[in-house]
Amino acid sequence: MGDLAILRHLRESDIPGRIAALGDSQVRRNITNQPALVSEASLTQFFLDIVHGKNPTRIEFVVAKPDGTVLGYTYLMGFDYLNLTCEIAMLVLPRYRFGMGYAAMLLTYEHAFGVLNMRSVLNQVYASNEMMCSVKWRAASGAALSADSDFTEGKLRATYSWNQTREDFLRKYREPAGAADVVPTTNKSAEKSG
Repeated sequence: MGDLAILRHLRESDIPGRIAALGDSQVRRNITNQPALVSEASLTQFFLDIVHGKNPTRIEFVVAKPDGTVLGYTYLMGFDYLNLTCEIAMLVLPRYRFGMGYAAMLLTYEHAFGVLNMRSVLNQVYASNEMMCSVKWRAASGAALSADSDFTEGKLRATYSWNQTREDFLRKYREPAGAADVVPTTNKSAEKSG
């Protein structure tokens, strides 16, 4: 995966791009309207708190090409350290959506399972996302449909939700591993350089 994209922690220098991405009209139609209602100063402080470890409920990442070109952002949140679960969210820049969203998701899973030692990651995607919601994918993922579960763009929208477990991730995306093994991160050099 490292030859296509890398995952690294959000840095202060990434914050203006992260905020600009939230303002993109193609992005905003797939998220809540909240970022449009929050001032740039408040959003900057929100992300600064994450970068400096003052918001322990969320870890933000940048997904980039090996040359440093930013492809998008992912984050983990809703941590339950007793049950080892969390939620994933991502924002792939519109010009990289076809193809790189999947890579971003897999890299973020690697961090959740290999670094944070999570057992399960909760996912949610809009039912209108044809790339993620094909009939074949729905059958394979066991995703559950929630009608009218989100309100964006002034309308109720259906979503699919599913859990990605560490065991399923290892079986589908990694070489067979022993029961005690965890997924190694492929991004140690990217994190050290930053």
